[in-house]
Amino acid sequence: MLKHFRYTNWVRLLRGKNILPKPAEPLNWNTLKADVSKIFISLPDDTRHIHVVNHMLSRILSENPSLHISVLVPPTFEDFIRGMRCYKSIYILPPVKPTTFPITEEMVTETAGEMCDIGIDLNISPYILSHYLIATRSEKASLGFYNVFSAPLLSMTLKLRETSSYDNGFESLLMMAGLPIPEQKAL
Repeated sequence: MLKHFRYTNWVRLLRGKNILPKPAEPLNWNTLKADVSKIFISLPDDTRHIHVVNHMLSRILSENPSLHISVLVPPTFEDFIRGMRCYKSIYILPPVKPTTFPITEEMVTETAGEMCDIGIDLNISPYILSHYLIATRSEKASLGFYNVFSAPLLSMTLKLRETSSYDNGFESLLMMAGLPIPEQKAL
């Protein structure tokens, strides 16, 4: 309870200092998606999900190589993602506990120059550092899965039902961001 109260005050402070964008008007997804060329994605901190995400993103990039996708990678998957060579920029998250806050810009100096049209955080579980980076580096909108810590930081969150799959939620976030999802080719 105390941690949630401190977190709420920290988010309020970030908004007061204009570190987090305050939505001036409701998002118009149709016009927003038309102008998307640079995307910043925080990859999930989960072995199964990172493989699903990486496979889909590599298919998207092979069909649309002009798309600029930068990724934020948990330290445990650094070697795997660096070996892919399909992303424009790769940033490695510093090793912190997923619910550590407050986050300071000194902790994330490597990503200081990374700005994008839309940011997508693909972590289902709370990972405050990735939520913060996606929220502060996105100029138009930030998307992600709902959890108690992501909801106040991101522009829009997607809440999965217990019967929903991660894969469907991930595809929904990509569609909201305006990314074309390649069709699966039959063998």
